[in-house]
Amino acid sequence: MYIAFLNLNIFTMPQKGPRKKLEEPWQCIAQNSKERLIALFTNGSFTDVTITFPGHSTSYEAHRVLLAMTSPVFEGLLFGPMGSTGETLDLYDEDPVAF
Repeated sequence: MYIAFLNLNIFTMPQKGPRKKLEEPWQCIAQNSKERLIALFTNGSFTDVTITFPGHSTSYEAHRVLLAMTSPVFEGLLFGPMGSTGETLDLYDEDPVAF
């Protein structure tokens, strides 16, 4: 399953080493919503859920609201009556390669 928003993968890229802090005020430096999403994507700021795949070492940090915007399945998993309220969402039946 590949989830995209404005032709951007909404998961943060796995990074080695410390994350680069966004320049202040980053919202004013980015000229439009697409550039702001790119800034969040490349920096990983404000992520609020980690998607894990039990049995695999891969995990992704993501933004709950962006996941819910792009998929009714993620909306249900994250915000539905039995939605995950924790910081981790375990996807047992998915292969991380699909992301």
